[in-house]
Amino acid sequence: MNNQTELQLMTPAELDQIFETLGRNRFNTTGVDIEYHGHVRASIMVWSGRPTSFTLYVEQEEAEFIRSLNIGSKQDLEAIDEKELWSQYSKGNGCVWASLEFDMDLSLSFQVIDGVTVIEGFRIPYRAEIIEIWDNLTPFRDFVRDNIRDIYIAVEKCGKI
Repeated sequence: MNNQTELQLMTPAELDQIFETLGRNRFNTTGVDIEYHGHVRASIMVWSGRPTSFTLYVEQEEAEFIRSLNIGSKQDLEAIDEKELWSQYSKGNGCVWASLEFDMDLSLSFQVIDGVTVIEGFRIPYRAEIIEIWDNLTPFRDFVRDNIRDIYIAVEKCGKI
């Protein structure tokens, strides 16, 4: 976002005032959905095709959100875009959520932890680690496609299919 020093960053109280004025759940000017409920979540759907939809999330406590994204003004909040969310994801400050079409209650979460992409099932017993950090949608889609059999077997094990 801006090139301001940390001394010029917005305070949590100032951020709270902006959300009081603009609403606690809204889309900014770049189409990023921003929610504020004691913590801040910024997200954007990066793929809504089949068989899996992908949403990119950054969710943090307000002070960390301000610091991570260098939020010094309302304009900085409005300027958060998909590129910035990918950057935060690569730093370990977010996740990519993959909703599986065959059962929307079942999902995969992709997170960067200590330089490794960790994939975990939500409501399914699935876990994998990839020793690289992805910064665009293609490897996520490829991973689901290439591992769909193992993912499906994990879903069967938990009795969802």
